[in-house]
Amino acid sequence: MTTVTYRVSKRTSHEMTAFRDRMSCMSAVKGRAHRARSTSSKKIMLQGRVDEPLWAKANRAADAAGIALAAYLQRLVDRDEVDANGCPLWLDPRDRGQEELPLRTA
Repeated sequence: MTTVTYRVSKRTSHEMTAFRDRMSCMSAVKGRAHRARSTSSKKIMLQGRVDEPLWAKANRAADAAGIALAAYLQRLVDRDEVDANGCPLWLDPRDRGQEELPLRTA
């Protein structure tokens, strides 16, 4: 039988804050710059699954620009021009141009 022992850290809140501050400035990929810490807004995860070639393309673009993937995605979304409904101009909404199906109502 194997016994596993866990060590519980007894760091103070000051030490944990200093650790988080130090860690937040580290890039995930060596050679890429990290985003400047912003106090103006809360950072929220943006996540989605894409095909591997598209993932690789986005990572190559971020790497070539020397920025984090998150910063690259943020800049892409910031550049989107949208219509009055918030839909990007380059993307047709799904319901545009579709006729309504004739359904019987009871």
